[in-house]
Amino acid sequence: MLFAKVSGALEAKNNADAPLKKALDAYTALSDKPGDLTTTRAAQKTAVEAAAVAQQVLVGQFWTDPKLQDAIRLAVNAK
Repeated sequence: MLFAKVSGALEAKNNADAPLKKALDAYTALSDKPGDLTTTRAAQKTAVEAAAVAQQVLVGQFWTDPKLQDAIRLAVNAK
């Protein structure tokens, strides 16, 4: 349900929704069924990492903002 809320924004950024959906689907298929714990944990790890990447796709654009870079540089140099 939450994926649907962000999929449009991710799709607009070079189809970044596809890797997240694939990872979530793979984990969801395994998460509530008995089976190989190692495989399920690996799928969970992949899904968490895909979510982190998707998050950076959505908000990472701010890291390249010159004002933010200047503020970070000033904060680092102030120490």
